[in-house]
Amino acid sequence: MTLLPSLSGTVDFRTLLDIADDLDLDDRRFILGGSSDEHDAPAMILDTVWVGENQRSDRDWEVLAVELERAFSLALQSDLPVFADSAAARLVRTLDQDLNDPAAALTAADEALEELGHQPRLLAAKAKVLCRRGDTAAALAIYNEILPASVMSASYRAEILRDSAAAAAQDKDWPLAALRFGEAYALLSDEDPVSRRAGYRADYGLALYLAGKTAAALTAFTDATAMIMKDGREVVFEPFRSVRQYIYAGMWRVMGDITQEDGGKRAEIEATVGQASATETIIWATGQTATLLFFATRLLDLHLASPEGDRSVIGSLVPSIRQSRNVVFVGTYWETSTRIAMMSDDPSDAVREAVREASYFAELQRLRDRGVDPNVELESDPEPSNLSDAAAFLIVARIVAVIVGLMAKDRLTPLPLAAWRADLPADPSYDRLRTFLDEVGVRLFGPRDPIAELFADQPSWEARILVGLGALARRRDAGELLAAHAVLASDLHRMPPLKAIVAVPLARMITKAWAQFSDVPALLSIPAVSVPAIQKAIASTPVGWKRTQSVLRAALLAVQGSLARQVSGLVDDLSG
Repeated sequence: MTLLPSLSGTVDFRTLLDIADDLDLDDRRFILGGSSDEHDAPAMILDTVWVGENQRSDRDWEVLAVELERAFSLALQSDLPVFADSAAARLVRTLDQDLNDPAAALTAADEALEELGHQPRLLAAKAKVLCRRGDTAAALAIYNEILPASVMSASYRAEILRDSAAAAAQDKDWPLAALRFGEAYALLSDEDPVSRRAGYRADYGLALYLAGKTAAALTAFTDATAMIMKDGREVVFEPFRSVRQYIYAGMWRVMGDITQEDGGKRAEIEATVGQASATETIIWATGQTATLLFFATRLLDLHLASPEGDRSVIGSLVPSIRQSRNVVFVGTYWETSTRIAMMSDDPSDAVREAVREASYFAELQRLRDRGVDPNVELESDPEPSNLSDAAAFLIVARIVAVIVGLMAKDRLTPLPLAAWRADLPADPSYDRLRTFLDEVGVRLFGPRDPIAELFADQPSWEARILVGLGALARRRDAGELLAAHAVLASDLHRMPPLKAIVAVPLARMITKAWAQFSDVPALLSIPAVSVPAIQKAIASTPVGWKRTQSVLRAALLAVQGSLARQVSGLVDDLSG
């Protein structure tokens, strides 16, 4: 295999075949390799030839196909079955993927199989053509034939398992896809490139998620991200560049599905499976790629948003992310920071962090106005500026989200109102936030019960939400509880920044309240009907807006008809 490094394309390959053709049998076999006890060496030569040709500006796949046919014939004459298998497999892939002629590829595969018998690489190449044509059943049957008995290296078995997983994914058999991706990854070692290990692990995570195993999927994404972070390079080249971007895109789509953003991302996730682990040349579209900081943040978002998120992973990621002074990052990661504050058992720094982010966002706008790239790291945090309407909205939304999170955990008191007031800058533009915090104290803990104002007009969105939160901060009968839940849920559902963020804690709060009422049927109307309906709604829907709507619909049966009619429209509007 000493000629391996010298092959840089079809021309060099033709020269090698010319030399081998003139040699006696023993010398030819020595040069070409591929006797029955060599598994990967011939394939490595042919992969090098293909890569060399692909890098040429004047690449000629038709000529390469001719030379591969010649190599196959020469290997047969020389009793080199592994080289013949590798040459035929590369020919099939070249005809299918490079010359876009799947019919010719299948014909070549069948003719070579008649000559060689059932050789693993050739069969795998045929299976890949069938899969690309949509005949996944035939492709999976071939993979099932190859995998149990064929002798092959661990590295190549991993590739076959990966291709089988991709075929299963195309057939939407997600448990099988997850199984095969997992088996493929298990065969890799630290000697494999990080691009391969991370890509296989991430696709395993996507398949697990689609198979309904979210916790295991998050573990796989955590592992893949850890490999990328350990590598530590911000600037990487192909194929690692594309692998990283496909991993990031996959996690982003899973995040959208967990939060049901725009109705969920399941179809987009399905289309992403297999891309990060693809062995073909993969080129990410031009444009900026995700930095390591954004990778870590995307993983953090997944664990924060999912009901099955790992708190130990969250705890390990938060400190390093909060230390960043990157203007673009800190100025735009409101959602992540809000989830962190909402998850925390001690959100006393929630307003301080929100003010800091608002200062970074103001700095981002100033840099852009001056035509300066805002993707810079500052030596120290910028000073707080006058509070804009947008910043005030986001800080108020942060406080509302934290309150919902605390109520879901039955930890509303003590609410750190004093700490939040102390963290507001003295600038008069922040007076409206001080007024809002005063109103929070009055609505949640004051002597006047706001239940009577539940359906009254309010001057602002935050005033409406505070009425709902205040009503729920007190003991309620079933009718009052349903009215408060319906009004609050409706208001939060109409607020895009808050809708996704509060989906899980709000659903948990509503679930717990109605589960407790179901334990005392006498407190509900028509308990023989309403209690089973509530219990079924809780058991049959995932935590989030679907759960909230389902439980509240069932609760309509547990209250008087006039109230049910009054709030049913609000409950119906929680769809989507």
